[in-house]
Amino acid sequence: MLADPVVAVDLLDPPDQGKRILGCNYGSSVGEIDIPRLARLCLAGRLPLDDLIGRTRPLRETAEAFDDRRSNTGVRTILTP
Repeated sequence: MLADPVVAVDLLDPPDQGKRILGCNYGSSVGEIDIPRLARLCLAGRLPLDDLIGRTRPLRETAEAFDDRRSNTGVRTILTP
C-alpha cells in the first residue's frame, strides 16, 4: 500500500502571507453535474477518453491490475467483463 503523503508547513506562514491550504477529493466534482457534462463532451468528440486509457484487462485480472497500479505501470487500466 502506498504511504500517505506528509507535508511540513510553518503554521504562521499561510496567514502571515495571505495564503490558504485547501483540500479536495477528485477535483471537488459534483457527479450530477459533471458526469453528464463529461459524457456530452465525449459524445461530441471534444473529450478523447480513449487516449487516457493505459491498458485494458479482463475482470479476472483485477489483482494484476492493482499490482500494476502499485508499481505505476498501469495507472489507467480499464477492467472488462
